[in-house]
Amino acid sequence: MKELLLKGYYLPEALRKEISSFSYSVHEFPEQDTVIRVEFPAVTPAFLERVIACLKAHKAYLEKKSVDEIASILDAASECWLDDRYAKKGAAVEAISLFTGFSPEMVKESIRVEHLSSRKDDLLRAVRSELGDPAFLDGFHYSKDRRCFSKATGPDLTAAIFSSNIPGLPHLSIMRSFLVKSPIIGKASREEPIFPPLYAETLRELDPGIGDCVAILSWRGGDETIEDILFQHCRVVIVYGSEATCNSVSRRVPPATRVIPHSHRIGFGAVGKEALSRAHAHAVAERIAYDVSVFDQFACISPQVYFLEEGGEVSPWEFVAALAQAMKSLEKTFPPAQLTIEDAAVLRHMQATCELRELGGEAVCIMAGENLGWTIVCEPLRELIPSPLHRFIRIIPVRDLKNIAAYLEPLKGYMQNAGLEVAEERRPELFNLLASLGVSRICPAGKMPTPSMMWHHDGLACIGEMVRWTDAEMFNET
Repeated sequence: MKELLLKGYYLPEALRKEISSFSYSVHEFPEQDTVIRVEFPAVTPAFLERVIACLKAHKAYLEKKSVDEIASILDAASECWLDDRYAKKGAAVEAISLFTGFSPEMVKESIRVEHLSSRKDDLLRAVRSELGDPAFLDGFHYSKDRRCFSKATGPDLTAAIFSSNIPGLPHLSIMRSFLVKSPIIGKASREEPIFPPLYAETLRELDPGIGDCVAILSWRGGDETIEDILFQHCRVVIVYGSEATCNSVSRRVPPATRVIPHSHRIGFGAVGKEALSRAHAHAVAERIAYDVSVFDQFACISPQVYFLEEGGEVSPWEFVAALAQAMKSLEKTFPPAQLTIEDAAVLRHMQATCELRELGGEAVCIMAGENLGWTIVCEPLRELIPSPLHRFIRIIPVRDLKNIAAYLEPLKGYMQNAGLEVAEERRPELFNLLASLGVSRICPAGKMPTPSMMWHHDGLACIGEMVRWTDAEMFNET
């Protein structure tokens, strides 16, 4: 049996000799004839205090670099992870696939998607969109709008609690922290502790000084002995997790600490009748299939339902066949994730229920792939029912797209991403409708898995939330 020993942590070089002891998690994968042992250092209060002091001391290194220089290093890291020949990427794809059940092809695509939007131009545009000019992070800079000199200062230390549902996602928090010149300590999820340490190693290879500004550790979630120490030292805490996790952290941080929460959200799509023409329906189906298949719907930006407007050349019911063909084709490119026994049981039950209803003459149509790889259910629901994920997409016919407000209103505050295929003249009205419902991103079908760095994630200015402004209004009143 093949054995892999992996590090579930990353520490600046000076701290590696101070680890008192290790624990190991062992994961066996008989079908792949592989066992993975993941090494974690013991995180004691005293050791955490030492890590925090070390990271804070290295903030000076970040302050000496310009934002442009930092963005260049982050860009080089993304270039590494976009290269399939990069050894760390190969190791990550193999291990993350085993850990999470995602297919290797899907892990590779997830990493590609995440890093494709993390190039230097993207990073600097994100800073400009939220702060006006990267120069405000490099020192006092004159603002014509404010008619004074201003400086944006990042935290002495940022904490981030990473998620495990999307391979490659934790690098976003590290990049944003470095862009505002803040060292960062990240808590890796035990369910996917592979990528964050490997990404940090990439940064160390590119610039050892940058490598001394990040630490990745792991401890039991909610351990107040550890987390209370961490939160006391961090002015910004980024949290990915359930609503309960985000609320718990928000209650426990000091009053002056900002929490940037990213809890569970849902995505959906809407297609106007004008897009359902004979000439374009198959292309629309291919784009929707990509939206549904990437991340196997585990991302908050993935659609759980698509609303299709009636009255087009291709009816929503006819469209199901085109979408099924596209889902089947994409299944070969990006094989679905392995199912747990529980997930498989849920999917089989839901498929069987829909099949019985269809046989009973109800207005429901179901098409599904082999081995529960994907499922399409078309029916005129009265309320939105969450998907069990794993490429289970509902198609809901509606007479007018404006009617989707009735479905979405109960979920106001929990909606994230909307894929929209309508004629240009209809967009302003629908944009305003979706904004009023709390949607934070609107994009064409086929672009739901690929947000830009400029997107206000969860409706927040994620970089802007991390800085504190100082304005020097040194002028005389006349």
